[in-house]
Amino acid sequence: MYGGMRWAYAVLTLCLALPAQAACDDPPAPMVNWTGCDLRERNLEGLDLRNAIFRNARLQGANLRGSNLRGANLSYADASDADLGEALMESAILTRAVLNGTRFDDSQLRGARFSRAELPGASLRGAQLQKAQFLESRLDGADLRGADLTEASFDRASLNQAQLQEVRARDSRFVNASLEAADFSGADLHKARFENALLIDAVLKDSDLSRAYLVGADLTNADLEGVKLDSAMWTDRRRCRPGSVGECR
Repeated sequence: MYGGMRWAYAVLTLCLALPAQAACDDPPAPMVNWTGCDLRERNLEGLDLRNAIFRNARLQGANLRGSNLRGANLSYADASDADLGEALMESAILTRAVLNGTRFDDSQLRGARFSRAELPGASLRGAQLQKAQFLESRLDGADLRGADLTEASFDRASLNQAQLQEVRARDSRFVNASLEAADFSGADLHKARFENALLIDAVLKDSDLSRAYLVGADLTNADLEGVKLDSAMWTDRRRCRPGSVGECR
């Protein structure tokens, strides 16, 4: 009798220890586990998918517009050309996700993690990306016009030819980032950090770089017309005088 009870207890303990398995035919719901599932072209618009798991899922061309994806895990997923516009994605995890041409326009992405993600040609216009992390991500040609990047981190990311006009990026980080021919026209870059960043041919026209940190940055052929540089730390470690505009005085 006791041997049978011990065996049953061992089986129960093992079952509880095993991770929940993905069931690709499970209906959409908070915490649904769709790991590795084929969801290409699936219509998931406006659904409640909080804390859902999409690891390694195929979401190419899927419609998730306006869905609640707070805390969702899309690590390693391929959501190329998917529509995530106006989605609620605070604290979502998109580490190493493939997001070529994905649309995040006007989405709520505060605290989202995009580390080492692929976002060439993605659209994040008007997105709320405060404190989002883009460590070593690739956003070449991405459109972030009007996005809020306050305290976001793009360290060692690639944003060549990215469109960043009118972004709010106070206290953001672009350390060692590649920003060749990126357009920051009219951007609020107060106290942003650009040390050792490549800003060759970048457009910074009419942007606010007051108190920004630019030590070691390469600004070859950059357009600095009308740039506010009050108290900025220049590439050669000079502190720009208050009232500096267009050049560090």
